[in-house]
Amino acid sequence: MVASKSNDALENLSKAMAAMMTEIDSSNISKASKQKSVKECIHLLKQGTEQTVQGLAKVYESTDKLAGQVQKQNKIQLSLQNKHHEIQKKQLKHQSLTWALDNVSGDLCNSFKYYNDQQECLDISKLLKTILLSFRKGSGHYIDNRVLEKDYHRSVGNFNEVDCEIFRKSVAFEIETLIGMKPLLRKYEGRNAIFFPED
Repeated sequence: MVASKSNDALENLSKAMAAMMTEIDSSNISKASKQKSVKECIHLLKQGTEQTVQGLAKVYESTDKLAGQVQKQNKIQLSLQNKHHEIQKKQLKHQSLTWALDNVSGDLCNSFKYYNDQQECLDISKLLKTILLSFRKGSGHYIDNRVLEKDYHRSVGNFNEVDCEIFRKSVAFEIETLIGMKPLLRKYEGRNAIFFPED
């Protein structure tokens, strides 16, 4: 709008100057009068140029403000998208863990026994439920010093690292079957632990 007004002002100024020059050329006036008329034209031209520059400055200022507002809106939208993504991730985690807890004792899981380091023979479903509840709280669960029942009898009650690794992988497989994602097996504070999968 400002640029349009500046263009109109320049156009009117050009017409006025053209009319004045035609009048100067066609009339029989003195050299001093012609010079005075030319000076008036130059003065009017300078005024028009200044108005155009001022108009353009306002246009640039408005454009800069608008660009700043668009950038600010983009940042806000990106922040909202990130928050929405985080909420969706939490909902998915909650839903998968709820479903897993409801089905931990069902036909979906293999039922097997294992031995802990106190030489107790335990059923896997209770451990799986404990692990899932730990995931729901946002933590992991230690799963070291345990072996499958068959490996315990084969090794005559000795806990070796290979048998413990077989046990950990068996537990991870059952958890993956329940939650639909492969859990993380890693060391935590020097012990073997299982965690809910990260991104």
